[in-house]
Amino acid sequence: MQRPLDEKTATEMALAHHLTFAACQGWAGTTRLVSELVRMVYLTFYVQCEGYGNTDIARFADAEAALENCILRAGEDDVCRISPGERALVEPILRQADTQLFLAPRLALIEAYKQLDRFLRNSNESPLPQAAI
Repeated sequence: MQRPLDEKTATEMALAHHLTFAACQGWAGTTRLVSELVRMVYLTFYVQCEGYGNTDIARFADAEAALENCILRAGEDDVCRISPGERALVEPILRQADTQLFLAPRLALIEAYKQLDRFLRNSNESPLPQAAI
């Protein structure tokens, strides 16, 4: 449990994040896909809380706000498109997520997933510290 994910699994998970991000930069983005990116932001934050990452908490809040704004702009067809400005706010978190998938121990990832699951079942508020928001 103290070893990182195997390279194949880490690559597949990182690729899923990148494909979702790419889809949301074009006309294939949906509220569901942007919501997956919000989950990626929260998961990356939780892994950092386990000791793997050094991104300023405010950067997580910036990415969260950018993605939430993208969802709010969606029309009745639920099409979401991340703007270039929003992209710049999400990309650093995406890069940190990649690093975590390849370097953080499985135990840290498992704990982060558990925290994300608890949050998703029990809260409608951001898991980010209020000071960052």
